[in-house]
Amino acid sequence: VKTPLSSMMGYMEMWDSEESDENKKRQLQSARNSGKHILNMLTNLLEFSRLQQNSAKLHYSQFNLIELMEDITRMFQPLTDEKSLDLKLENLASSPLYINTDYTILKQILTNVVSNAVKYTLQGGVVIRLQNKDQLVFTVSDSGIGMDSNELPEIFKPFSRMQNPLKAEGSGFGMYVTKGLVDLLKGTIAVTSEKGKETGATI
Repeated sequence: VKTPLSSMMGYMEMWDSEESDENKKRQLQSARNSGKHILNMLTNLLEFSRLQQNSAKLHYSQFNLIELMEDITRMFQPLTDEKSLDLKLENLASSPLYINTDYTILKQILTNVVSNAVKYTLQGGVVIRLQNKDQLVFTVSDSGIGMDSNELPEIFKPFSRMQNPLKAEGSGFGMYVTKGLVDLLKGTIAVTSEKGKETGATI
């Protein structure tokens, strides 16, 4: 499924670069965003399967972390623009910042957390923050619908779906996969939230 979908998205990107009509460009961008959403859900499904089978493996490489975070921010910019939300990347670390870890897994972790923040935010915005003191700390905070304290322990369980007025679509195992991938990288993830106000995830 991923290969033909990636091919379709490649063609849409090519058509977008050749298109001058703003209305058609918006339509193409919407279609590409839908394609990215499907790809992300497929990736989560594959990672869920690997975690269940204890077959997930790390593939280390060296890369510039700032470029990765800028790429993730650009990926969500059209979605936040469509919802009239502010999307900010706050780099409190040095730039460039080269690290040695599993690029794909780290990208999936951050993509999942940012995706949730954007999905459940109707007004205000989302802030992605990077700090590098004794260790790397990623924080994703939003001004979304928030959660009750009794809902927080459930979010890392497979197929958990929070009750929310948005009826937002989701697989129900995105945060379960995120927690599993964070564990693979020997990291930690914590989520704080207040109903009707905000949610923050720290990795």
